[in-house]
Amino acid sequence: LRTDYRRRLEEAAQEQADDYLDRDLVAEVVKRSTVHFPQSMVDEEVAHRIGSLMKGLERRGITMDAYLAYQKKSLAQLEAEFAEEARQVITNTLVLSRIAHDNDISVSPAEVEAELKARAAAAGADLNVMREVLKDQGEMNRLTNSVFTRKVIEHLKSVSVIKEG
Repeated sequence: LRTDYRRRLEEAAQEQADDYLDRDLVAEVVKRSTVHFPQSMVDEEVAHRIGSLMKGLERRGITMDAYLAYQKKSLAQLEAEFAEEARQVITNTLVLSRIAHDNDISVSPAEVEAELKARAAAAGADLNVMREVLKDQGEMNRLTNSVFTRKVIEHLKSVSVIKEG
C-alpha cells in the first residue's frame, strides 16, 4: 500500500513539474515574441467567455446578477478581467500557431480521436456519449486545441535547452 501511495505521489509530482515546465516554456517564448492583434479579437473572446459563463450559470439556475453579487464584482470588472485573460490567451495562441506553421505541425482527425478515446477511458465514459456531449457543448474545438498545444510544446521542448534552476 505504501509503495503504491508513494508511486502515485511521485507521478503527481512529476506531472505537476511537467505542467510548470510547459507553462514556463510557453511564457518564455511568448515573452521573446512581438505580437499585434486587433482589439476586436479581445472583444470577441470576452463575449465568448461571458456567453459561456451565462450558459453555465443558466444550467445551475443562477442569474448573472446573483453571480456578480456573490463575486462582489460589477459586469465591467468581470469584463476587464476577461479582457486581460483574453489578451494573454490570444497572444499565446498566435505565437504557438506561428511556431506550428513554421514547423509544419498540425493535428490530424486520428489524433483528436485518440485523445477523445483516452479521455473517455479515463472518465470511464462511453466514447460515443462523450463525443456527443463534447459536440453539444461546443467543446470539440477545445479538445483539438489541447492536442495542438501539446504537440507544439513537445516540439519546443525538443529544440530548447532547458536548465534546472
